[in-house]
Amino acid sequence: MKLIKDMMWALAIGIMIVGLAILISMAYERLFGKDLGSVIVSGEYHATTTAKMSGVLAKAAEFNQLIKTAEYSSVTLGSVVVASTTAHAMNIYNATSTAAVDDGALSTFITRLSSSTPRGTYTYDIALDEGLVVQLQAGYTGDYVITYR
Repeated sequence: MKLIKDMMWALAIGIMIVGLAILISMAYERLFGKDLGSVIVSGEYHATTTAKMSGVLAKAAEFNQLIKTAEYSSVTLGSVVVASTTAHAMNIYNATSTAAVDDGALSTFITRLSSSTPRGTYTYDIALDEGLVVQLQAGYTGDYVITYR
């Protein structure tokens, strides 16, 4: 009987040691483990859509939308997701305002997604030192998602 009692105590102590080791390893991973995503915590991307920008499916005139300005550092253009195509292009600029795109002197052209751009995700991950402005051509009806931070 004493042997069974001693074995039960040894088993209970062994289970407690294993449980304590698991808890310590979980705490260590949480405190010192590496991030498991493509960006660090608090470095997540924001997103907006072209449908949200224009307010209607087809604009009668060219439409410029300021997404974000670089106030203290730079804005990062993450990617553009083409969900549905359009017969009109979308241009992306490094500029502080939509007026800067209109006058052309204070903006830098980054890329153009033409009417022949197939569906998919186009990754840029580039820093824009002024800001992020998207220009939709007149008649634009595509559905694109722009990610930035």
